[in-house]
This record gives sequence, C-alpha cells and structure tokens, in this order.
Amino acid sequence: MSDLRKPASLLILLNILILNLPVFSQELPYPINNFGIYTFLDELANSHIIEINSAIKPYSRLYIANKLKEADGKREELNNRQLKELEFYLMDFGKEIGRLRDEGTEGLRDEGTEVVAQRRFRDSGRLRDEGTGS
Repeated sequence: MSDLRKPASLLILLNILILNLPVFSQELPYPINNFGIYTFLDELANSHIIEINSAIKPYSRLYIANKLKEADGKREELNNRQLKELEFYLMDFGKEIGRLRDEGTEGLRDEGTEVVAQRRFRDSGRLRDEGTGS
C-alpha cells in the first residue's frame, strides 16, 4: 500500500503545479475580407508612416492595434482623410489598445481611444459628460 502512496502523491502534486500555471489563449486573426483596415495599413506602410510585412496576412487584432498606435504617434504626417480613418479605427480597436497599455507595451502614448472618442463627439457638437455617461 505504501508503494502506491508515493506515486499517487507525486502525481497529485504535479497536477496541482501544472494546473496553476498561467495559460494564454491564441490570438485570432482579423478577417481578411474586412479589407478596409488592411488597405489602410498598406497605405500607411507605403507612405513610410509604419513598417509592416504585408506578405503575412491576416494580422491579429492586437497587431493591428499596435500599428494604429504607431501611426497615431505620427499624426503630423497624415492627411485629413487618413486622420479621420485613423480615429475611426482607433475607436474600433480600443479594447486591444487598452490591453496593450495595461501590459506596458513600449511605444504607446498615454492618450487612449477615450480621448479620440471625446474629440469626435466634440467635433460633431455632441460632447458627452464621461462622469454621467449621458
């Protein structure tokens, strides 16, 4: 009986250790048929605003968010249409940008998509009070 207790207790100990390890999910690619963001990223890369390998598609949402934040840091190089498109996509990828900021990814500015959203509301004359949520 004692011969069985040692392997059993070792197996239980290993199970406890293995089950307590952090587990990370796989990043899902952003669908290639949503060609708007891919066209925009390619345009930014062709203008040398961001650096991207366009031969490897589809990109993950996290990768796209990182490239959008990189372009956000070079706003002075963008024309008006590109700025509007950038603001639109920054709002769309806001959750990923927040996750990037929380993880402390280098190269990201403190200005989040909330500021961009406030700017869009202000520009359209519908600035909302973030404290009340109205």
